[in-house]
Amino acid sequence: MTNQPAIAQSRPAIAEPSVRPKQTRELQSFKHDRPLTTCRVDSQARFAFAGAEDFFVHRWNLQTGEKTTLEGPQSWVRCIDISPDDETIVAADWRGRLCWWRTSDASTKPIRTVQAHQGSCRWVRFSPDGSQLITCGNDLLIKLWQADGTPIAEFAGHERYPYAVVFHPQRAELASQDLLGNVKIWDIEKHAEKKTIPVKVMTGYDKVFAADMGGPRDLQFDPAGERLLCTGITNVKNAFAGVQDPILVSLDLNTDELKPMKVAKNFQGIAWGGRFHPAGFVMGCGANRTGKGAIWYWEVGQDQPFHTHDLKSAARGMDLTQHHQTAVIAHADGSLKTYSLVPKTA
Repeated sequence: MTNQPAIAQSRPAIAEPSVRPKQTRELQSFKHDRPLTTCRVDSQARFAFAGAEDFFVHRWNLQTGEKTTLEGPQSWVRCIDISPDDETIVAADWRGRLCWWRTSDASTKPIRTVQAHQGSCRWVRFSPDGSQLITCGNDLLIKLWQADGTPIAEFAGHERYPYAVVFHPQRAELASQDLLGNVKIWDIEKHAEKKTIPVKVMTGYDKVFAADMGGPRDLQFDPAGERLLCTGITNVKNAFAGVQDPILVSLDLNTDELKPMKVAKNFQGIAWGGRFHPAGFVMGCGANRTGKGAIWYWEVGQDQPFHTHDLKSAARGMDLTQHHQTAVIAHADGSLKTYSLVPKTA
C-alpha cells in the first residue's frame, strides 16, 4: 500500500469540501497478483471488494490495507454488490453461481451459494431497500430473488445475452440492457415488459470474429430514476485487439432520447464504469488497448469530457464512496486504487 492517508470512517461535523474533478489524485493503492475485474465499496468506506481473474473475491480494509480472500465462486467474478445496510456482499460468477458473505466476517467461506443461471451469471444488484436481488445471465433470463436467494420471478424477452440489470430507485420497475444495446423496462409487480428502447450505438459487428459485440459494462439510474447511464463500446472493428471506442450513453426515460458521451479519438478500448455524480456531472472510467486507462468527466448533455485524468493501468470497474468524494477503481494490473475528487488540504 502506498503511504497515503486512509479514507476516514468518521463523518465530519462541518460541511465537506466540494468535489473538483480537475484535481483528481491517487489516494491509496493495494496490490493483487492477478488482473481485477470489478469492484464495490461499502457505504462507510471500511472495505473495498474486487473480483479478479481467479476464483475468488478479495476484500481490502481501507484503514489498515489488510487483504482477505473470500472463497466460493467457481469462475471469474464479473459483478459484486453490497446490501444497503452494509452487512452482506453477493457476487455473481461466470459459471452461473451467486455467493454470499458477511462483509466483515473473519470467515472466508460463503454463508450461502445458489446456482442462479445456466451459463454465466453476468450481473447482480440489491433492491434499494435490500429485501430483493436481481440477476441476469446467459440463459437470456432476468431473475428476481429474495435477498437470501429464494426465487421470486423470471423475466423473459431478451433475444441476446442481457449484460446488466438494475432496480429503479423510486418505482417497482427494472431496467436491463443486452448485447445488441436494447434496453428493456420491466414492471416488477406484473412480471411483464413495459417497453424496449434500442440503443444501437452501443453494439457493433466484428468482422474479424464474425460476431456481434456490444452491451453494457455498467448500468445505473440517476437518483430520480429519470435517466439511465449505459456504459460500454461503440464503433467496433476488432474487439480482440481493442480496436473499438469507449462510450457512455445517457438515456432519458421520459422521452427515450439518447445522449452519447465519447472520449478522445486516440483512446481505443472499453468504458467499464459510469456514474451520475450528485454534483451534476457524469464520470466514467475505461481501459485503453495500450494497457493504460482514464477517468473521464462530462457535463450533463455534453458529448465531450471537460476533463480526463490519465491512469497508468486500465480501469476495469469503478465505485464511489457514500459522499461521492472518492472513487474506487479496479485495475487490470491487479491494483485496487482509491482516487480523491476533493482538493488536497495543506
